[in-house]
Amino acid sequence: MTAKGQVTVPASVRQALGLEPGSKVQFIEFEDGRFEVKPATVPVGSLKGFFGQWTGPVVTIEEMNAGIAAADGRARTVAVDEEGDVCGGTMELG
Repeated sequence: MTAKGQVTVPASVRQALGLEPGSKVQFIEFEDGRFEVKPATVPVGSLKGFFGQWTGPVVTIEEMNAGIAAADGRARTVAVDEEGDVCGGTMELG
């Protein structure tokens, strides 16, 4: 460990955790004093239900895009497939 508290993570551990330069990790402490090191990234799918069930009005992607554009003057579009799933999009930051 360096004087700044930095440690070198062995290449095999970096590879197993999918860590690259600049990656962040989190340390999870257990009651028995053990720590677990995990990548600090969260897959988008794991956020499903995080905010609870939506109870607001149902709006289309087109209505969302129009509202966003009207609110901040930046053009954004989202493409959806026949089932209504997002399949692509563009964002112009201005």
